[in-house]
Amino acid sequence: MASRTPELTLLLPGLTASLPGMEHPGFPWPVAPALARLLSRADVGPAEQTLEDFLFRKLTEADAPPWPLAAVRYLGDTGRSPPGPLLCADPVHLRADHAELRLFDARLLDIEAGEAAALAAAFADSGIAPEWRLEVVTARRWYLHLPESPAIETRPPAAVIGRHIDAYLPQGPQARDWLARLNEVQMLFHAHPVNQARAEQGRPTINGLWPWGGSAALPLPRPAPWSRFWTEAPLGRGLARLGGLEARPLPTSADDWLNEAGGRGLLWLDGLETVAARRDLDGWRAALESLEGDWFAPLLDALAGRRLGSLHLVPGDGREYRVDRRRLRRFWRPLRPLQALLRS
Repeated sequence: MASRTPELTLLLPGLTASLPGMEHPGFPWPVAPALARLLSRADVGPAEQTLEDFLFRKLTEADAPPWPLAAVRYLGDTGRSPPGPLLCADPVHLRADHAELRLFDARLLDIEAGEAAALAAAFADSGIAPEWRLEVVTARRWYLHLPESPAIETRPPAAVIGRHIDAYLPQGPQARDWLARLNEVQMLFHAHPVNQARAEQGRPTINGLWPWGGSAALPLPRPAPWSRFWTEAPLGRGLARLGGLEARPLPTSADDWLNEAGGRGLLWLDGLETVAARRDLDGWRAALESLEGDWFAPLLDALAGRRLGSLHLVPGDGREYRVDRRRLRRFWRPLRPLQALLRS
């Protein structure tokens, strides 16, 4: 039975990100007194090490990684179960740096739908891998449909952005064949008119595909501890559809969420993760201060005013923060600086 006062589990990947420059003594930490109070007064317990671990263990019968991320994201993107084995094959920009390649993902490329369609058509006509079918679902999210599950281990692009790719390339029995084909894709895309035009315009080229996400079938759902899931992430939408959760678009603020909330809700704010993946220190600081005004301060007021029963903050770093009105009244607990809370 839904509780009369709503309860919220708030997913905040990127909250405890460690970015170059944070260690500098003069780094101006964000001004976020409401968040500092929430974290200072919360009980801290163990949680799964990543957000994907948390979501898959809470919402599916899958018991251990690698999680079928591609299948679930495909469900979230299309509303359909994948017809067979597949991988995410997202378009990326690979930039040479001292004889090594660094990866920059599709969120930075402003890919147009026509560009994506043209590159996918060139791939289909190339004969590089006739048994692979490349499907462009959105300009930024592409999928490879495969005849069988590949014997490779992969890493998501979010773990590679801005880094040299060598340590993150596919591994496993079929890795050599996959790397050879991906190199052919790079040459194909490099010479394509789409990228010639982008280069002339001073825009980063779309010169590679990054396969990732496993190829297992959709997992079985388990009864969800929440009734609604607010998310814009395709992985979140896929998990909601899989488990029969009511999926809703993100509200603009906590006040808007409180106006429609009821029972136990799950909400995924991914703005901090997006800027952290770019190593954008100023962007991360600005995003956290924006969340302070739109979310943390209103949620703190709602807890104190009994409009919110409890708040669980899950940053995806192995910890979960649990706070309610009773915990907020622990006046003997000192309010710690935000820097100490996020870097501990």
